Amino acid sequence: SKGGYGTAPTPPAEWPYDVWLAMQMTNDNLGPQSPEVIESLREKIRRQIPDADIQIGTMDDFYREIIKSPLDIPTIREDLADTWIHGAGTYPAETSLLRRTRRRLTEAEALLTCRLTERPGEIRTAAAAVAGAYESLILFDEHTWGLNGQLNMAEISFFDKEEFLAAKSIGAYNRMEASWQEQRDRAHAAADLTEQAERAAWDGLEASPETAAGYRLFAGDGLLQGRWVDLEGYTGGGAADARTGEALPLRRFAGRTQAYVERLPAVGTVFLRKTDRPGPPPPAPVRWEDGETEAVIRNRYYTIRVSKATGLMTSLYDAEHGHEWIDGGNPDGAFSYRYDRYGNEDITRFIKTYAYRFFDWLLCDIGRRFYPECARRVYHGEPVSVTAAADGDAAVIRVERKGDEKAVRRYGEAVKTVMEIRLLPGDRAIRVGLDVLDKQETLYIDAGHLVMPFRLERGTVTVNKLGGLVDIARDIVDDGNHALYCMENYIDVSNGTFGMTVVSHDAPLCSVGREDLLTFRRQYAPGPPHLYFNLFNNTWGTNFPLYIGGSFHYDFTLFTHDGPVGEASQQAELLALGRQSARPSPPAEYDARVGFSEPLRILAFKPALGGEPGTAALRVKEHEGRAKTVRCRVAGAVRHAACDLLERGGEWRDGDTFDIDLPAFGMATYKLQFGGPEAGSSAERER
Repeated sequence: SKGGYGTAPTPPAEWPYDVWLAMQMTNDNLGPQSPEVIESLREKIRRQIPDADIQIGTMDDFYREIIKSPLDIPTIREDLADTWIHGAGTYPAETSLLRRTRRRLTEAEALLTCRLTERPGEIRTAAAAVAGAYESLILFDEHTWGLNGQLNMAEISFFDKEEFLAAKSIGAYNRMEASWQEQRDRAHAAADLTEQAERAAWDGLEASPETAAGYRLFAGDGLLQGRWVDLEGYTGGGAADARTGEALPLRRFAGRTQAYVERLPAVGTVFLRKTDRPGPPPPAPVRWEDGETEAVIRNRYYTIRVSKATGLMTSLYDAEHGHEWIDGGNPDGAFSYRYDRYGNEDITRFIKTYAYRFFDWLLCDIGRRFYPECARRVYHGEPVSVTAAADGDAAVIRVERKGDEKAVRRYGEAVKTVMEIRLLPGDRAIRVGLDVLDKQETLYIDAGHLVMPFRLERGTVTVNKLGGLVDIARDIVDDGNHALYCMENYIDVSNGTFGMTVVSHDAPLCSVGREDLLTFRRQYAPGPPHLYFNLFNNTWGTNFPLYIGGSFHYDFTLFTHDGPVGEASQQAELLALGRQSARPSPPAEYDARVGFSEPLRILAFKPALGGEPGTAALRVKEHEGRAKTVRCRVAGAVRHAACDLLERGGEWRDGDTFDIDLPAFGMATYKLQFGGPEAGSSAERER
């Protein structure tokens, strides 16, 4: 209901149906109602509606009753964009860890499932680690990320830095920090349990680097696309695809040797045999120039220039499309780090535009009781060094900036930031790494952003959100959040002919056109495709940390593409997986456990719910924005059944091959029954 949780005990007078959902909820951090409260609610309903049939049940129960009535309910096809998303930036290190852990966990679970019939006892034991990791992930993402700031610290807010640091020793601050640490512990527990699952999944499949015959790569994402993978424990020489004997291209990147592997299964393993032969010659090398006034790197796709005077990018030239991507008119500069310490007018404006009533919690949580009268301050620091050099096969520009000394001393600015921009030979990806070092704690509302001001006439900005694509100009309802967007993996700027995609590996929040963290906009406002990636913020005091300190790392991968955003989705999904590794291994066969006729994004390949021996579940989504029918073969399966997301229902059908029909961005789940440890020969699996 508007302004609160749940619904009223009885329906409004104009309610047209015979069934009413009286969803009775308590407030934050209070737990469920007592039996006495529930009985008093029943009595209240009886007094108002004496002949009411009162049942306590689930949302499913309500649906089964209400669906009996003729319903006239509108279908909302736009995104109900929420404003309660600032909190993702209040735990920058843990949000990063969780985003990366999710990808590792689904891969480990898929490999465990591939070994389900081979080692059922060990796999069931490992399932406890997988379940624990998922539970920690879910608890971290739950609404409450810490104690309520308004209730626990409203009377002891110190904004002077010395007073604030001294006050941190008192009990209320310690109690708040303990609640924030509890949340951080969930993220680290998920990562630790995922590591346990990985060890169990790979047990018996690896060898020491010195005795290994090659490298085993496991793929479980369904994308089928060739990719560069790290060769763990690389000891020299070359690598060849064991199926074809074809020598693989190698390169050095960020201290690792990588091989390019093609023809991957949807789920399965590929063996890369060690050889003494070098791989094919690399494409034309990247070039770099460390001049007096600018640092320059280039490959066949891009030329990137950074001013040594300002430390800002002055040009990102796209040779393939003949386009200059940098908009020099942005006042923050291109690929710049921006630190904001917000003023009381920013807070007042946000509350007035966001709230329809001035609730006390909103005034205290966003308004920060006793917030000093002050204007907003924006800082960019100053460049200390700008260099261009080689790093393995890459060319890299490194920009080091020191934070504004006053902002460091008085507020929450970082002492230093270091940005590295890398190009590799023949690679369309631009890799940007940013380290924010020794950010100070402050009770002032503050935030950091990385600014990428792109230039593209008639460009459309699209956000990858919850498995789909949201056009920010057309796909968000009025009165939704039109100022800040939360990405699943990437954001895209395209004019339909070509575009630029940015995969944000660690920072999910982004504003478009301007810095908009303390802005609420009820309708879309046109603006240039200037992207402001939020790195951290302490805006919401309700259930999120009120101050943030430490050092944080962020990775972004950019690439240009032909056509509209859908043409970039496959590459964006692949890059969002992050770095993948092939591990030292004894000789192994190619194993295509799951095969697709064309790519689908695998969300889960896992033991089926219920624990029935020899059963698994496969969940997929369409990720390119077009309806498709994909032929799927699961080696070793003797029957399959389409089911819902909870793996309920569905008619079992014999066979290991079936067609998956999906609308654009649709999902499907199948239950699978395996026949035993023999899952077919390698040749059968490869078909």
